[in-house]
Amino acid sequence: MRRESMQLRFTPKELKQVADLLQMTWRARVALYRRALRSEPHPSSGGPVTPASDSSWARGLLSQPTCLVDTSFAVLDWNQPFAKLVRVSERRLARGNLMSLLLMEDVAREWADGDTWQEILAAELIEAAALHWTESPHLQQLHEAALDDPVVGSVYEKSAGYTFPERNCKLAMRYLHPGVQEVTFTHAGGLQ
Repeated sequence: MRRESMQLRFTPKELKQVADLLQMTWRARVALYRRALRSEPHPSSGGPVTPASDSSWARGLLSQPTCLVDTSFAVLDWNQPFAKLVRVSERRLARGNLMSLLLMEDVAREWADGDTWQEILAAELIEAAALHWTESPHLQQLHEAALDDPVVGSVYEKSAGYTFPERNCKLAMRYLHPGVQEVTFTHAGGLQ
């Protein structure tokens, strides 16, 4: 532990020791990691997140699939490459959820490197459910659906110990479609 600006900062190793000592459940462990490391920026973090009120930002990004999501992963905005990638109607996408689209839709299961990026997304969902369990029935439903899903269930259970370092994510997805190397999603914060 280091003392900086009158605040204690914990390393992931120290947090793991505390969680192991207290025999924390995965939900408590994820909440501990997220709360303790929340203020510590990830080195690759690109700066402040665009506010959700300015939701037209993603439409201007042309090359890689990009979407803006809230805390419960409801899709707030997206660009055309993202819409082409997930292959659902604009209407369905407007009411869509990133986790449902990428973890539990058949189209996403055909993509290459599924084990790698599904584990990262599952870890994101686990952390969000742990942090917002009481205030988000939608995250509770997604959590149950992921556990019950015959394909994602085992990946979801494996992801429980994964600590995701930042709220904005670029998922590397090789051989997805010609010219597509990654999918970016950005958290706008808050629940819808």
